[in-house]
Amino acid sequence: MYDTSPLNRFLKPLIIALSLLATQAPAGTICLPYPYANPGRPDAARLARIMNGLAPVLAEFVSLQAALDDRAPRICLSDELRDAHGYTDPEENRIVLDAALPLPMQRAVILHELRHLDQLATGACPSDDLSMRAAGLGVLAMEADASAITMLIAWYLRENGDASVWQAVEKWPTQADIATRFKNEMTLSGDISIATSAAFDQWFNSDWRRENYYLAACMDYLETQERNKQIPQYNPLAADFLNSLCQMPQGGTYVCSRTRVFAPD
Repeated sequence: MYDTSPLNRFLKPLIIALSLLATQAPAGTICLPYPYANPGRPDAARLARIMNGLAPVLAEFVSLQAALDDRAPRICLSDELRDAHGYTDPEENRIVLDAALPLPMQRAVILHELRHLDQLATGACPSDDLSMRAAGLGVLAMEADASAITMLIAWYLRENGDASVWQAVEKWPTQADIATRFKNEMTLSGDISIATSAAFDQWFNSDWRRENYYLAACMDYLETQERNKQIPQYNPLAADFLNSLCQMPQGGTYVCSRTRVFAPD
């Protein structure tokens, strides 16, 4: 199991990956423990269905399976989330999904969160001694990567007879433009690595995404610094940060725009 304690500063903004509002699992939450079999409770059967539906994905995208096995989070459904599709809670080691979402959207959300687990498991996270600006830019890159990989996997499912998750991301307001960019690149090149790179780049084309995630990251940075009585740090992101981050979950790499992360507009 990997230790997430030094990385919570960077995961907390990702907890809000889908809404900027969710901070903890509400009382009306049911959870299914790893390995997500034999739920025992009728109300947990939907969770088992979600996880069983991921079996073909995890068989193909092996780093996600490795991260899931390593961390073994509980997968939860909540009927009390407000303005949130779901979030990852690293301290409680759980992923919480909105119970009201259609099943394809729940699958899309959990793919996004599993990529964040993958980032942690492979060490593709910023170090804990960065300046606030560098920490914020690191969070933006991690979010762009999680969105790009979600598009990759949704496309894989579409090409293998299950278009439901792809249709869900095409209608997801904060992700639809990324899905369009990925699809257009696949039409042009047919190359999943190039399409994933295009999706990563597209993430930064939204002022809303850049501004809100950066603000959330900076606020958390300052809160953590004050709470822990930390001395301010001024280090930049490591030069090889994107090399660690931009790994295809089935093996290989894709190109992440250094300009977007190291010299943003």
